[in-house]
Amino acid sequence: MPPVLDVPNVLPFAELMTKVIDYLRPFRAMWPVYWLKAVAIRAPQAEIWQLSYLALAGRWTERPLAQAFTDRGQALTMISRQLQSDEAWDLLTTLQREGVVSFVGITAHVPPVESTPFQYSWQTAVPPQMYATDLAPVVEAARWRYLYLYGNALWLTDPTQSEQVRQGFRLDLAQRDEVDFGTYTRTAVGQAYQFSEFTFRFDFPLALDVVYGIPDTTNQIPLTISCHRPLTLDALHVRAGPIWAESVQGRPIQALLEPRPEGVGWFDGTVMIPAECEKVWLSSEQLHNRLAYAVPAVTPEEQLAAVIGRVYHKNVPDEGMQRWRRHLLDSSGPAFEVALHNAIARFGIPVLFAGDMQFREQPAGEDAASRKQGSVAATGYDLIVCDLAAKRAVLISAKGSEGKLHPPSPEAYQHLLDEVAAARSVLQGWQVSAVIACQAPENKLVPHQQRSDVRVWSREDLERLFQARKRETILALVWGETTLHRMFYAGRF
Repeated sequence: MPPVLDVPNVLPFAELMTKVIDYLRPFRAMWPVYWLKAVAIRAPQAEIWQLSYLALAGRWTERPLAQAFTDRGQALTMISRQLQSDEAWDLLTTLQREGVVSFVGITAHVPPVESTPFQYSWQTAVPPQMYATDLAPVVEAARWRYLYLYGNALWLTDPTQSEQVRQGFRLDLAQRDEVDFGTYTRTAVGQAYQFSEFTFRFDFPLALDVVYGIPDTTNQIPLTISCHRPLTLDALHVRAGPIWAESVQGRPIQALLEPRPEGVGWFDGTVMIPAECEKVWLSSEQLHNRLAYAVPAVTPEEQLAAVIGRVYHKNVPDEGMQRWRRHLLDSSGPAFEVALHNAIARFGIPVLFAGDMQFREQPAGEDAASRKQGSVAATGYDLIVCDLAAKRAVLISAKGSEGKLHPPSPEAYQHLLDEVAAARSVLQGWQVSAVIACQAPENKLVPHQQRSDVRVWSREDLERLFQARKRETILALVWGETTLHRMFYAGRF
């Protein structure tokens, strides 16, 4: 039988944790790493620390998305860091059996509350607005949640005891130049809350996703299905239709043989559905709920992408799309520059080409100036992305590497910055910024992406640009604007 979580919304915390752990255990392999946030407080001279706040998010991406830190005071202790799977499950087990969590050299006890009210969603989609600001930066980009649970309970009701606790951490706050508990927790964990409450949040995303493809010449749409163990493609069933029905024939998933570059545990396949289909349903013997995926309508940007596919291969547009992608991710020089130009321009964004094109000879008899035609490459950059309405421009230096995947050189930064300064002197009143587009993966670009003068696009960013279906989804990438949409669905459009 697939795991089921059906519990009342008020339970003693220990009983709640027992049910949560039983529900999570069959899917433990899905989350090799976790992110923990916790806060503990204690009254003056008290030996027992009380757990005031706890958040735990399961993840399959090992690259940290937040700044890890620990902070221990006399009456106030905090932690925010990544945990490996075994460490996280030891924490959950101890929390359930003993009601304590150990971190930064202390043991924090779950407050003595008789019942704990909470809300939860399981095996369903959870919209981004449901996530509080404390959990949003560390949750995994996922379409569905295996479990999202949050709640709080008042544990300090006596005014005298509350004042004692407040006085206990007053000196800790003063030492950290903080005014009150709420402002400190907002800075430290991302959410202001009352110390008199025990607040907890758990997020366990479902590593199952659907990526929409480009319709082919037979009016079929390829959907890429990705899942992480313990889910498998063999156990998944895909049915098309406005409602889920057992009688509807399932559509076969063709497994992809190429291994996913970010690690083991993932399985990818494709399934073909009619272009007029509006919804598909995913089900599995390993899941209780049926998961609905609304098939997006074909966008003008997708139509232009299909045209570009024909530019790269007239007879087989799907092969042309893959050739365009290879030029974008694995080539250098003019091939990379043109592929990047097309990837941006298809969204209706003006792009000026300043890259290196090969010259071609004209017939004899023409003067020397006209015999050679093409673009004289600008020094330091290859593309200029323009926004005439907002009077802003981005100079992009395309640094293809043909599989070598190395970060930008110091000379590349300096040449680009010199040209940005020159462009600003010409474009009076414009905002001019700089981007280096390279094919190195994000894990090789960590110090580079921390620069404030030049934004660096990684291989993953180029993949997002290629996969994007709508103009709105790439504006953050092009102009450097941070959006809630990109925070939650980076790489999934």
